[in-house]
Amino acid sequence: ELSRLFDRLDDVEVALNGDRTLASRNEPTPMSINARLNSVRSSSWQSQAPVAPVHADSLAVAEVEFVEVLDQLRDIEVAVDQFESELDELGAPWTPGRLPSWEPN
Repeated sequence: ELSRLFDRLDDVEVALNGDRTLASRNEPTPMSINARLNSVRSSSWQSQAPVAPVHADSLAVAEVEFVEVLDQLRDIEVAVDQFESELDELGAPWTPGRLPSWEPN
């Protein structure tokens, strides 16, 4: 289950920042959300001109893609909470980042 959660987080990372392993082999990759935003930012930085239509379109695409990624992250958060609850029920030892369930004696 933990491996599946990591795989889902890897998918989010690729959506946000691009597929670095594929790009490192000089293969074409789809634009990531971050690449879209950086493209608009770098071309519009210190400009008083209106945003070019191509950049407005890119922002619209980034917004749609980000909403999808945010939904994925929310689903992952729920899955992590469920996973941690299962660990507590099984009596698993404490792990970093996971707060134990504690009831005073």
